[in-house]
Amino acid sequence: MNGARGTVAYVDTVSGTLFLERNTDVHAARTTFQHLTATALSPAASIELIKATIRNYQHRVGENV
Repeated sequence: MNGARGTVAYVDTVSGTLFLERNTDVHAARTTFQHLTATALSPAASIELIKATIRNYQHRVGENV
């Protein structure tokens, strides 16, 4: 969020929510998000990976899954 009060990074975690306000923390959160989005699979590739994982699992344990 940019504005008169500065920049804040919202981080949702398993244990709760964080609002980061220090410039170094905001920068680290932004850099991490950019890295994750740059290396993430596309939605279609994600679906294919999930399907392949299911097929592999079914092959290993049989069709009674």
